[in-house]
Amino acid sequence: PTREAVAAMLKGTSHSPDEVVARGFMPEGLGVTVRQVAINAVMAGCLPEQMPVLLATIEAYQKFNLNSMLRSTNSFAFMQVVNGPIARTLKMNSGVNAVGPGNQANAAMGRALRLFITNLGGGAPGLNIMAVIGANSNYSFMFAENEEQSPWEPLSVTQGFKKEESTLTFFSGGWAHSGNYGLGTELADVPPDLARYQLPSGAVLIISPQRAEALSRQGMSKEDVRNFLQQKATRPAREMRGSQNQAGNGDAAVQVFKPGTIDVVVAGGDAAPMMQAWHMYRPQTVSIDKWR
Repeated sequence: PTREAVAAMLKGTSHSPDEVVARGFMPEGLGVTVRQVAINAVMAGCLPEQMPVLLATIEAYQKFNLNSMLRSTNSFAFMQVVNGPIARTLKMNSGVNAVGPGNQANAAMGRALRLFITNLGGGAPGLNIMAVIGANSNYSFMFAENEEQSPWEPLSVTQGFKKEESTLTFFSGGWAHSGNYGLGTELADVPPDLARYQLPSGAVLIISPQRAEALSRQGMSKEDVRNFLQQKATRPAREMRGSQNQAGNGDAAVQVFKPGTIDVVVAGGDAAPMMQAWHMYRPQTVSIDKWR
C-alpha cells in the first residue's frame, strides 16, 4: 500500500481520511479511520470507486457485537449482499457464478473484510479466532442481488430501504449450507435441511432467476416463500426438548425458526432452476450512498 495508491483510494469517498469509522472494531476493539480502511482496500486489490462499499462494510460489521462469534470454536463467516445502482456501476456479478470466483468487484471487496478483521481488528487464528475447522466462505463472500431478473422486491426494500438506494446487507453465520437444489427438486425439499442446522437462528435461501420465476408463476410472493420455509422447517418435539420431553407428545412437529428469520435473495444465472440454502442470519442493512 504505497502512499500514492492509498491517496488514490481516498479519492473514492468525500469523507476525511482521519474520520473515525469504528471505535471498537472486533475482535480486539480497536479504532479504525477512513485512511486505515483505504490502506487495507489497496492490499485487497480494490478500486477507489469501491470505497463507499467498504466503509459501509465497516458500519454494518459493528451493528451487532461479533466478538463472541469471532472467538467461537464454531466456524463463523459473513455474507454481504449489495443492492441498488452501485452494483451495476461497479460491475458486480449477480448472475452466472455469482458467489464464485472470477469477478474483481465481488472478490476484492469480499476479501477486504477478512483483511479488516485481521489488520484493523487484531484477529489472529489461535489467539482470538478459535474456529476448530474454519469456513472457506471467510475468504470472500460478497455478491449483488440479481434485481433485473427477480420477480420480487429486492432484499434492500424488504429491509426498509428504497429500490433506488444502494445498500449493503451483512449476514452472520456461514459454517453450513445445503444444495444445490436443481432439476427434480421442489421448494419443499429445502425446509428439512434447514431444520438440521446447528443454532438455527436464521437462514438465507439464494434462488436463481429461473426458480424464482417458476415460484412467482405459482402465485408465490417472496414473503410466501419465506413463510413456507419457516413453517415447514420442523423437528420432533423430543429432539428440541431433550430430557424434558413429556410422554405422548414427542412426535409433535416444532418449528425451528422464528417468523421473519429466513431471508430470500435472487442471484445466479438462468440456465437451471437452482437454489442454495445458507446458515446466515441476523441481517444488518446499511446505506452505501452515505459513504460516497
